[in-house]
Amino acid sequence: MEALQMLKFYLKKDRLNFTAAWMTVEQQMTEDDPDEDLLCTLFQDNFQDSFDIVIRSINNDEDSED
Repeated sequence: MEALQMLKFYLKKDRLNFTAAWMTVEQQMTEDDPDEDLLCTLFQDNFQDSFDIVIRSINNDEDSED
């Protein structure tokens, strides 16, 4: 009986933590310099054509929600 009490105490004290490894490092949250400028990559070839594609995509998404 005493062994069960000790096991119970140990398990109660040592709780499972499923989110411990999901923490974001503070450095990642405060990073101001992204690795890649996505807008520059998108618009580097032809600004007008790329902009039209983005507007059409937004319009298609709005139409599909209705």
